Amino acid sequence: MAEAWRPIGDGKRYQVSNMGRVKSMERCCHSPSTKNGFRRVSERILKTPLSDGYPTVTLSGLGWPDAGQKRPDQRVQTVHRLVASAFIGLCPAGQQVRHLDGNPLNNALDNLAYGSPAQNVRDAQQHGTFNQHRIPDDVVKAIRRDAASGLSQRIVANRHGVSQPTVSDIINGRGRFK
Repeated sequence: MAEAWRPIGDGKRYQVSNMGRVKSMERCCHSPSTKNGFRRVSERILKTPLSDGYPTVTLSGLGWPDAGQKRPDQRVQTVHRLVASAFIGLCPAGQQVRHLDGNPLNNALDNLAYGSPAQNVRDAQQHGTFNQHRIPDDVVKAIRRDAASGLSQRIVANRHGVSQPTVSDIINGRGRFK
């Protein structure tokens, strides 16, 4: 299959491909540090750091105001959602993007489809990637107790068999640990 590109937003800044790649388009932008106040940005493929196991990109200048961001027009987007919306269409209400082979790193168009959350869970169960690990309340209390005693989050995590970010969430009451 040949790589095809579609615009993200108005297409002046970014494009996404059917192979799961995202590129920044060549353009001029404001830069107070240059002599004339502008600089040329070359076209390039964006890096895709992982967030919760999914490749992401940070896009800016697409008119997405979000007061919680350092830069109000900047937003982190998952690559699989960008590919699906560009090539399949907008995600129907109540649906999610499914990875048909169970591999969240494979964002090729032929591996993506919209489906219900129940379909997504069934897919994950069939692929053996479903992880509904529930930390018992007594372990949550023990983690809080150990952290309060002055142990580092890494030591607490190793002691209880969880990740350091999970310990941080428990200590700070984030997510399901509110």
